[in-house]
Amino acid sequence: MTKLCVCLVGIAGNDKDILLSNYVLKSYLMQFKAIRDAFTIVILDYNAYVSSEQVRHDIENVKPDFIGFSCYVWNWERIEYLLPYYIHTIPVIVGGPQVTKPAGDDDTIRYVVGDGEEAMYRWLLGKAAPIQLLSERPKTEVDWSSFERASFETQRGCNWRCAYCNYRKGNEKISYRNPEVVVKEIKGAWQHGIKLGRIVDPNFMSDAVHFSKIMNGLIANGIKMRLFFEVIPALVTESMANVCRVYIESGGELVISLGIQSINRESLKAINRPHGGEDTAIDLLSAAGATLRLDSILGLPYETVTSYEAMIDWLCQRLAGTRHYPNPNLLMIIDGTPLAGKVKQFGLKFRHDYVYDTPHMNAWDINWCMKLNAVLYRIYGPNSKIRDNFKEMNLHKLKQIVYNIDGKLPKVVTEEYYYEQINDDITDEMICQAH
Repeated sequence: MTKLCVCLVGIAGNDKDILLSNYVLKSYLMQFKAIRDAFTIVILDYNAYVSSEQVRHDIENVKPDFIGFSCYVWNWERIEYLLPYYIHTIPVIVGGPQVTKPAGDDDTIRYVVGDGEEAMYRWLLGKAAPIQLLSERPKTEVDWSSFERASFETQRGCNWRCAYCNYRKGNEKISYRNPEVVVKEIKGAWQHGIKLGRIVDPNFMSDAVHFSKIMNGLIANGIKMRLFFEVIPALVTESMANVCRVYIESGGELVISLGIQSINRESLKAINRPHGGEDTAIDLLSAAGATLRLDSILGLPYETVTSYEAMIDWLCQRLAGTRHYPNPNLLMIIDGTPLAGKVKQFGLKFRHDYVYDTPHMNAWDINWCMKLNAVLYRIYGPNSKIRDNFKEMNLHKLKQIVYNIDGKLPKVVTEEYYYEQINDDITDEMICQAH
């Protein structure tokens, strides 16, 4: 019997990573004999810089009978461009966090909201998939030979329900994979020569036992990968930090993203994000030897210039004399999130998804704070060449630098400029001269 071809298309958000979801989906499907006997599954995997024409060319070469697109905020526009070429000739399924349309809403395209494994099984075989917990799922098979950094999933769901995020959609509670299977996946990538790894969970430290089993498994197997993962500051404990310390002392490296977002309690309450634990988490993980990425968001409801500058001053104190680095972001309104439904309530104005004006920060205020962000990032960013020139920094010094270089920047700008271009226009030389 001739097998039908299923083509899974993924476009990553940068030039280092793969889109793990299609490999997870394929590994799940191929465990079933009925799928193996009837279908061949081909993955087309791309980095962020692939052209749409290249994707179309590759799909045509595959000649698929079915196409699946894995949709995220960074690739949704590209996929929307590609869909019209196929929806009237080939059965198409789209799934992922960016999908908001209910399943079965269109005869030409199938939308999957939430996890896609069971939905894909049902779509291909016309019947419900066998019940299988996430902890029972098979090892994700990836040929890492052509990739720079490996990605791994250890859990689904999140402790919090932040209003700006659509990650948890379809996951009412956290479910965990088998830690032993995760360790085998990471070990396999390590044995293939992969030195960089990323845990894609929104909060790898959501459960101390789960976290410790995986990290101790890596230590026991002599894995010394440079691992990146995200955590919620309030959930970091001393015991977790100690596990991190042992991994680092064993030769591994950890880069940990702490989702600070804001230190304004009113702003955090508006986005349904608890406050507190930032300083404790930084102290514990710094003592363990980890490098920290401190995430922040500009443009949140109720944030003011004064409150945002206070966070900048706090960041200066926490970054000085360390290897840690900032990760400032402009608030993005994502379709399907609770915040997207409250834009009018909060008075948020946005274009091309990015907020540029709020009742508490007008466009000028946000532009000013983006300049502070840009200078802070230039000084303390992960690839900074001038960090050693700024052993001590505070808000007053940072503002003085911005005042001194402001005349060299464009007078009329857009929010897109300040999100995408300002870090290039503010140069190391300008900052050092202004200082």
